[in-house]
Amino acid sequence: MKTVICFIAIVFFINIGFAQKNLQYDKWILKFSPLSLINPDGPNFHVATEYRFAFRWSAQVDIGLPVKILTFGEKGSKHDANYLNVRSELHYYFANRNNEKIYLGMEGFYIPQAYTRYNGHAQMKNGLMYSYSSSRIHKNISGSCIKMGIQPHLSNKLIMDLYYGAGLRWVTITHQLKDIVQVNDFPHHTFGNDIFEGIQLKPHFSLGFKIGYVL
Repeated sequence: MKTVICFIAIVFFINIGFAQKNLQYDKWILKFSPLSLINPDGPNFHVATEYRFAFRWSAQVDIGLPVKILTFGEKGSKHDANYLNVRSELHYYFANRNNEKIYLGMEGFYIPQAYTRYNGHAQMKNGLMYSYSSSRIHKNISGSCIKMGIQPHLSNKLIMDLYYGAGLRWVTITHQLKDIVQVNDFPHHTFGNDIFEGIQLKPHFSLGFKIGYVL
């Protein structure tokens, strides 16, 4: 709710400083995110569709499907990985600036992951620490952020969508351990952001670009 109120307030105050100029109306835009192929959380083929349903408003839906031929995170230590990246955005457009469309966006995302690690360590919700022969790990990431973006036209049909933003993400991690041995501490070489079971609240930063084609 705080994110929604903040988004509405920013739209109101920023819009005061923009002249009410005519905007070019690209109703449907199909986008692709090249950086998704090297995403450390999991390489994925990430596409999006933006629909301009009003003069200043649009909605965008993104989906990223795993690219299994590429290494899945952390030097290939994640096995039998399943991954999905789902995002939705609401954009509010301001005035044109030299054929560049400027927008403020509110994004929500959900990224479920499941994979197996071998011969690792984990700390459970009750604080007990174990070594294991294998663990099926479920890591679900959800959150929201506020973004600023600009869409310059590269040609009549091609655009580039540049954006940055910040918000919060919730990371929920569960382990299904096999062949466990309780330990008092982790070895010094233990690494990974999924060792601790439970829910973690973290800052979220968004920075990237997409290539779009106007339909």
